[in-house]
Amino acid sequence: GWTVYGPAGSTSQSTNVKSVSDGIWEPTQASCTEAATGAAELHPPPPNIIGGYSVQLRAEWAIELPALYSRFIASFANRPIQPPNSSKKYCAIRKQGTTARVVCLDNGIARDYEVVVAGGQVTLDQRDMMVLGPDALDVVSVPSGADRDVYMMSTKGVLVPLFGAPPADNSGAPCTSGSCEVDDVIAVPACGSLPGKLIVRLKATGSGQLLQMNARGGGTQEFPIGTLAIGVQAKLDNAGCVTRADPGGGPPTLRQVVTYHLGSPNPLGEFVAVATRAAYGCTATTCMSNELFPGAGVAFTSGDEQRMLITFVDASGVVIAELIMAPDKPMKDLFVERSRSPAASIPDRLVVGQYDADTDTDMFWNMGARRGTTFEVGYGRKVGTQRLEALSAIQPITVTGLDSADLTGDGRDDVMVIGDVIGTTASGLVVIPMGAGAPTQQIASDATCSP
Repeated sequence: GWTVYGPAGSTSQSTNVKSVSDGIWEPTQASCTEAATGAAELHPPPPNIIGGYSVQLRAEWAIELPALYSRFIASFANRPIQPPNSSKKYCAIRKQGTTARVVCLDNGIARDYEVVVAGGQVTLDQRDMMVLGPDALDVVSVPSGADRDVYMMSTKGVLVPLFGAPPADNSGAPCTSGSCEVDDVIAVPACGSLPGKLIVRLKATGSGQLLQMNARGGGTQEFPIGTLAIGVQAKLDNAGCVTRADPGGGPPTLRQVVTYHLGSPNPLGEFVAVATRAAYGCTATTCMSNELFPGAGVAFTSGDEQRMLITFVDASGVVIAELIMAPDKPMKDLFVERSRSPAASIPDRLVVGQYDADTDTDMFWNMGARRGTTFEVGYGRKVGTQRLEALSAIQPITVTGLDSADLTGDGRDDVMVIGDVIGTTASGLVVIPMGAGAPTQQIASDATCSP
C-alpha cells in the first residue's frame, strides 16, 4: 500500500481512495505482487491542487519503510521578457487593496500584468503600460502597509513611480552626474520606529559600492560595509524585520536587517560568494553584523514574532533555521533558533508565504546548478517530525529573482520567478499559482487483492 501526504486543504485526484485526514489519503484496497514476476505497479494519485506532495510506500514484508519520495505539480512555462541590459530585477509585485499585479520592464515598456489561472495554466493579461526612458534598469516593490508600490530605478539612480505609486524624491539621485552607474536595488521594510529605505548597489568594487536612500528617494548616503579587499563585490540579497528578545523580560523590539553576499566573478563571469552577511543596527559609519553561510539566500517572516530564515550545514546535512535575535556582544547579536527544517541543497533565494489552506508559514526556494534550477517547497504542516517537503524536476532557467504574494485573489500566496532561459539568450517570467486547481491527470487503476 501507500500513503499520500498533500498540502493542507487538498484532496486526491482519484476517487478510488480513502481519506485518512485533511490532505492525507490511502488506497481503499491493498495491491498484490503478480505471482509470475513478484512485481506490482502502484500509482498513488497526486493532489488536486498545484503544489508539492510526498508518498510513503509500504510492503507487508518490509522491516523498515522506504524513504518518502516527493513530487511538485506545477507548470514552469515561461513568458518571454526582453528586459533592459544588465537588469537583475525586471519584474516586481504590485499590490493595492485587493488588486495584485506583476509589473515587468519589457522591450522598453513597463507592463502591468494581471495573473489569470484556468485549468492549472497561467496567463498574463496586460492591463496597463508606460513607455520608459533609455536608462531604465530595475523595478523595486516598496512596502506600504499591506500594499506594495512599484518604482522603476534607472541606471542614474532616478526613481520613476509606476501605475499609481506615490511621487518619488529624486533630489539626491546618486548618479545623475554620470560619475557612477546603478547596478541593483532592494527595498527594506519599516521595522518598529525605523523607516523603510532602499539599498542601492553601484557598479564598483571595494568600499562605497552600497548606498542607502529613503523608501521613495532622497536622503542618499553610503551604506557602511567596512573595508573590502580589492576586487570584492557586494551582491544584494534581501531585507526584513527580526524580533529581538529582551533578556530582562521586557517587551521585544525589532531589528531591521539587510543581507548581502561578498565575492567576485569566476572566469565564466558567475558570481562566487565567499561570505554572506546580515547587517543591522547601522549608524552613518558602521553596522553590527553576523556572518551567514556563504551564498545562501535569506528570508523573513511576518506575524507576532518576526523571524529570519538562514541556512547552515551540520552532520544531518543542509538545514534551514528560523531565528530571532537577542543581545550578545557589543557589535553582534545572538541568534536564537526557533525551529529547523532539512533542505535538499543550499537555497540560492528563499521566500515565505501561505501556500496551502492552514495558517502555518510555508517556504519556497530555488537551488541552482549548471544544468538549470530545482525548486523546493516546505510546508508548515508536518509528516512525522519534519515539514512536508517536495522537489520539482530540474528546470532550464537560471533564477535572478524570486518573490511571493497572493496574485490570483484566492487567499493563498503564489510564487513569481524571473531568470534567464538556459540554452537561449532570452529571459523569462514564471508565475506558479500555489494552491490553484491542478491540471487533471489520468490516474491508472492498480490491481487489488484481499489481504
